[in-house]
Amino acid sequence: MTVQIAFLRAINVGGRNKLPMAELKSLCLDMGISQPETYLQTGNLLFEATLDEAFKKEFLERLEAQFGFCPTVIFQEGPYLDRTVIDNPFVELSETSPNQVLVFFLDRKPDSKRLAILEAAIKGEEKVVLVEDRLYVSYHPHGVGKSKLTAGIIEKKLGVEGTSRNWNTVLKLQGLAHNR
Repeated sequence: MTVQIAFLRAINVGGRNKLPMAELKSLCLDMGISQPETYLQTGNLLFEATLDEAFKKEFLERLEAQFGFCPTVIFQEGPYLDRTVIDNPFVELSETSPNQVLVFFLDRKPDSKRLAILEAAIKGEEKVVLVEDRLYVSYHPHGVGKSKLTAGIIEKKLGVEGTSRNWNTVLKLQGLAHNR
């Protein structure tokens, strides 16, 4: 079976959408998912399963039933993280200041016109580069926490759903996927 990754959006943030990782792993085991592994409390799940629409639907339904809400979940296969690392347009910044690089994993590639709308809205403070269904964001002059470029704004401007991870997390998940 192939290593799969699920990125869950907006969980365990500010006391909202509580989703303990131990309970998420238990849900996976109940579904027959092999070797579920979480990283941090922010919704990074690695596992082995056949990823198809029926699986995704069942996973989301079980999340809703068990936790009372269903976050946006971006599913990808392990090699996706390798492409994410290879395609990083901010390699130098990633090496010197990885906390200033984020990757927004999107549920699909947005329309190029919508990307232009997003770029106009940020007025050059952050730099964004779209590669397939990943939006790389760099610079954050006032820190990521004070950035006006939130997941909600990105989703609204691009017309897609997604979730972000900092560069350190991307690299750690890639390593975990390789070590399975």
